[in-house]
Amino acid sequence: MPQFDLTLDHAALLVRRLARAAPAFERLGFQIAPRLPHQGQLEPGGRTQAFGTAGCCITLDGSYLELVEATGETAYAQAIAERAARREGVHFLGLATDELTRLHRVLGEELPGLAPPRSLVREWPLDGATRPASFRLIQLDGRCWPDADLALVEHHSRQVIWPDVLPVHPNGARRLVGVTLVVRDPQASRGRLARLLGRPHGAHFRLAQGRLSVIDLVSAVRRFPGLRLAEPPFPAALAIEVASLRRVEGLLLRNGVTPRHSANGTLWVAPADAGGAVLEFTTGQVEHRDIQVTQRHRSAGFSGEQSAAPT
Repeated sequence: MPQFDLTLDHAALLVRRLARAAPAFERLGFQIAPRLPHQGQLEPGGRTQAFGTAGCCITLDGSYLELVEATGETAYAQAIAERAARREGVHFLGLATDELTRLHRVLGEELPGLAPPRSLVREWPLDGATRPASFRLIQLDGRCWPDADLALVEHHSRQVIWPDVLPVHPNGARRLVGVTLVVRDPQASRGRLARLLGRPHGAHFRLAQGRLSVIDLVSAVRRFPGLRLAEPPFPAALAIEVASLRRVEGLLLRNGVTPRHSANGTLWVAPADAGGAVLEFTTGQVEHRDIQVTQRHRSAGFSGEQSAAPT
């Protein structure tokens, strides 16, 4: 099957209150754009309409995070509010490509759940004001792709989203380099995703930029001991490349956030400090090893049995 260059583009974290989530990410060392109500056109030249949501963007190099809350009474806003009420954290992932039309032409008949690309124009924060940003995207049908809410994105306004001068984050954040999906059956999920992303290397899909990892709940708790995670499937963790882990650790401690050390030499913070997601800091591509259950894990509350209470 032909392969296409796909990169980690963005992750959207649904939160109940931006007024609480945005300061939490500032304590983690991110520079956050001001809160912006979401509005735009569902087709070029169409009527501008409010989506019933608002967000705060964290612009990285070639990728971004967005904290999103529901604010209105639209059907979309109600769905966002319901999801955030069940679980705060990462809900939507975007993979970028410059070949969306060709991808759909080549794979659209072979893969289920790939609708034709559609256009979207939305206002985007830039230099204290807003500018229209244009995209084309394919939202993968969750009935065929139940492993995550995935969208394939083609950018037509890169200079709006990533201007020549990018924000400088106090924590030294550079880019989004990893997303970890927690699923019930990793082998089945990897098999589905391989039809789009190519053959995985163990638990990981290596993209043109970044990596998507697919693991089960037991492996997730081994990596992040002591956590009580949500019912799979869900995106559990984001990995952010930074300039210096020592710098990040010092900033977190000064801001009253507890940094945790992983067996892979990274730092991570718990979902309670990061909008419902595990946030992992690394100085490069993370090679996660399978970690055996030790007495340290047992004392943190993990026995090796696959069980967790939904959050």
